[in-house]
Amino acid sequence: MSRSFIYLSLGAIALAGTLGSAEARTWRIFPDGSGDAPTIQAGLDSAQAGDTVLVAAGEYQERLDWPSRNGIVLSGAGVESTLVVGDKVDTMLTMRGAFIDSSTVVRRLRFRNGGGAGIVFDAASAVLESCAVDSTRTGPAISCLNHSAAKITGSKILNNRRGGIKIDDCDARLRVTGNTLHENWNWPGIYCLSSSPTLVGNTIGRNISGAAINCSASSPLIAGNTISTSHRGIACENGSCPTIRDNWIRNNTIWEGGGIACYASNPEIAGNRILENTAFEGGGIFCSGCAPRIVGNWIEGNIAEIDYGSRGGGIFCTNASPLIEGNVIIRNSAGFSSGGGIACVQSSPMITGNVITENEAPFGDGGGIAIYSSSSPVVSYNSIVRNSARAHGGAVYCSSSGPVFPGNTITENSCRFYGDAFYVNGTPTIAGCNIAHNGWGIDTGAGSVPEAENNWWGDPSGPWHEIENPGGLGDSLSYWARDFVPWLACADTSAPPLPPRNLRAEARPDGSILLEWDAVPLADLAGYRVHFDTEDTRVPYEDSVDVGNATTFVLEGLVSGTKYYVAVVSYDNGGNRSWYSASDSATAEISTGTETSTMSMAYHFGPNTPNPFNPTTTIRFSVPVAGPISVTVHDIAGRRVATIATGIRQPGEHTAVWDGRDDSGREAPSGIYFARLHAGEYGAVRKMVLLK
Repeated sequence: MSRSFIYLSLGAIALAGTLGSAEARTWRIFPDGSGDAPTIQAGLDSAQAGDTVLVAAGEYQERLDWPSRNGIVLSGAGVESTLVVGDKVDTMLTMRGAFIDSSTVVRRLRFRNGGGAGIVFDAASAVLESCAVDSTRTGPAISCLNHSAAKITGSKILNNRRGGIKIDDCDARLRVTGNTLHENWNWPGIYCLSSSPTLVGNTIGRNISGAAINCSASSPLIAGNTISTSHRGIACENGSCPTIRDNWIRNNTIWEGGGIACYASNPEIAGNRILENTAFEGGGIFCSGCAPRIVGNWIEGNIAEIDYGSRGGGIFCTNASPLIEGNVIIRNSAGFSSGGGIACVQSSPMITGNVITENEAPFGDGGGIAIYSSSSPVVSYNSIVRNSARAHGGAVYCSSSGPVFPGNTITENSCRFYGDAFYVNGTPTIAGCNIAHNGWGIDTGAGSVPEAENNWWGDPSGPWHEIENPGGLGDSLSYWARDFVPWLACADTSAPPLPPRNLRAEARPDGSILLEWDAVPLADLAGYRVHFDTEDTRVPYEDSVDVGNATTFVLEGLVSGTKYYVAVVSYDNGGNRSWYSASDSATAEISTGTETSTMSMAYHFGPNTPNPFNPTTTIRFSVPVAGPISVTVHDIAGRRVATIATGIRQPGEHTAVWDGRDDSGREAPSGIYFARLHAGEYGAVRKMVLLK
């Protein structure tokens, strides 16, 4: 190396050190112009990378253009006290150029424009943090254009006449997280065009005349948002393929798809709570010309009404072939027509592994599912329970279609006129299903002969049919439903387990509640689980306990004077669970003199003491006759942790001690546990708290 090159290199290093040692500067701006610069714009123009322009509380009438430098922080004193006002300017703040990166931050300022737009990111990647933009009139509150990768977080976007955030042809790194968007008009709350941003954890409500989120030719991640009271929740159109996951979408209203609408788009819709939305078709979800994946959602209380002919309270499909799998579709309604849970028109969805329950068509057809107009869905391995309709098909209405129904459990459905389970005016194939306790299993239009072999009809004698099987004690079949031989002699174990029936809850004088229910006729039945709660939420229940194969159980350790709501599920050897039984309730009440009553002297399972405990607690129990007993401890998920007493016990009082260890001798973690006593036909449970 030459000496001149060494000298040049040392000089460059010295110069770099000198530049790097320059201290960042804070430019203080005041409303009266008395600060380090007279205006915010002047402060920005003077600032260098690493500087902060600090804006004091007050009102500033300015239009801001960001200088051609990154690394500047513009910070106000808070959105309630630092207001930047524009009087009909075109934009309040414009950032242009790829040189503006994530080291550029705007925070704690409120922007208000009485006539124009708000903030524009044009090929910029700055951070907008804890700001507010409101009352813009001729453009969106925030626009992100031309491959911007901005981060918009923790901000409030309120009362803007042309929508909240517009994202057009932007970088996939663009993130909109943790913002509040309320009362934005005419355009969507967030509009994605040819972009795939991340939209996470936002609250979007009262969006007027536009969807909360609209995707056009876009594939954003939409996750963990709360979307409510808007003119539709989420719209997907023009080939969009967003991932819509783990959102709360509630109380939105429009003509099609109150919760989510899919037009020629194939989104992934998974793990969402889609609640109480309203539309003419598809109160919860509307699908047209598309094949979305609708998986693992809780779809409840949505309504298709607005006008006569409404269809699909939970989900509506037209010319579509979605996958509808593993959802709970519950208490939805088709107010004036058909398909309380799901309606299909010229569609071929795959409907599998769902719970479709307590949906209704109060003036029409198909409380659970309505299938029309040459549709060919595959409806498999669903629990279709306690749905209702007025005219036709409490569970399923099928018209001019050829669906296939393998392996479903269809039980306790009802219809005022025709077909508690099925009403058929078409050519469905129904096989391997448990169709029981509905009343009319299949009713048909004249000449419709459904293929319905190898089903369980609720009794080994098969279904009742006036000609083919007049001695059948199972669900009834109408005249044309003649193709049902052979039938199954017991419930099909490949279908979901049947829920228990005839649950009875009876308060006892000692403050406990006695539960009884009918045994489920299932060859691979493994047991039952009791669910209970003190609020009439019905599902899901707060507490539960595994009771094994017993069909009676005593809930003890209850709060006197409190009403308890209870339901029971069955489960098989493979761990497959039924849906809940019809619920019942009773009020725990301790009567005078229970200490000497015959009931309390028979079996007793006392509370553990101490409770909470660490590490040891004692449980007292008594039995009236000699026999085998077991006292086991289970975690909150029902898994057995330890067996603390087992074997033969003589009549009288006994104790069981748990030292806070599992059966392998390992210390159990802090938490809620349940002690369970089994003695003959008697069973009871106590809640315990291990607190370390």
